[in-house]
Amino acid sequence: MQLTVRNLAAEEVGAVELDDSIYGVEVRRDILHRVVLWQLAKRRSGTSKVKTRAEVARTGAKLYKQKGTGRARHGSRRSNIFRGGGVAFGPHPRDYSFALPRKVRMLGLKCALASKVVDGKLMILDEARLEERKTKLFKLTLDKLGLGSVLIITGPEVDANLRLASRNLPHVDVLPAQGLNVYDILRRDSLVLTREALRKIEERFHGTNGGEAHEEGDDQDDGEIADIAAPVTLSVPAGSEDGAAPVPATAAFPSAGRAGDDTAVPVTSAVPAEAAPADAEVATPASSAAVLPTAGVAAAVVAVAVGVAAAAVAAVRSKNDDEERQS
Repeated sequence: MQLTVRNLAAEEVGAVELDDSIYGVEVRRDILHRVVLWQLAKRRSGTSKVKTRAEVARTGAKLYKQKGTGRARHGSRRSNIFRGGGVAFGPHPRDYSFALPRKVRMLGLKCALASKVVDGKLMILDEARLEERKTKLFKLTLDKLGLGSVLIITGPEVDANLRLASRNLPHVDVLPAQGLNVYDILRRDSLVLTREALRKIEERFHGTNGGEAHEEGDDQDDGEIADIAAPVTLSVPAGSEDGAAPVPATAAFPSAGRAGDDTAVPVTSAVPAEAAPADAEVATPASSAAVLPTAGVAAAVVAVAVGVAAAAVAAVRSKNDDEERQS
């Protein structure tokens, strides 16, 4: 879809191609209604407050005696049925805002933009800059462009002269690209976008340059997190010849899940010397308790020690089986 690009003198200076995934979606009135209600609810201050019968400053004495007057029984002037008494079920400070899914908000903005395209109320300007901050001259420019009730979206910042020249004109709003919203689009008859605004809107929808489609916490930084399920390699040297001897073991495991940052931690485990063949290398599986990101050196040492002990026991059993077969 192509639209003509004009300058402030209403002259055609080129054409621009619109993204159909943004400006060509189906206009859904139900989505627009939900987003507008969400925006207006967030704007409410929620500061309305009335005094209940517990808060009004009136006497607490009984009006008159309980019996013998022929009148209704009353015990307090603070009751809501008396003038000057408290208010029953009145408003109190509250938060009127509610959550709306981000996908619904993004679809609502697309529908608002598409509605202006369908109605023929979208205009593209080359740039929105004024040489003078004169409201009269800016009003003549709008008349030349055929604009009355209009929302003008500029680039990252609004031109100072444009902002000052437009602020005294009724039904004319000027916003930066990051201020684009559904309610302001729908409340004005026409929508004017600059080339820079078009680029910022596409970045916003396609999730580049920190736009709303790529909000904080949507995904993690790619390339930094290594595969933390890699096996841990244990190097077990030979022990002494008599009895059980402490067998020092050195383990290399990923440090905090970062690639290229492996830490070697020495571990000492008391196992039979005969169970530890010379320069044996034992690789524990990825599902072992020893495979953990480094939450603490102590936890890692304990995990590796358990793996060393398990490997030593397996080696003893294997050796015993070989001796039985030979006998």
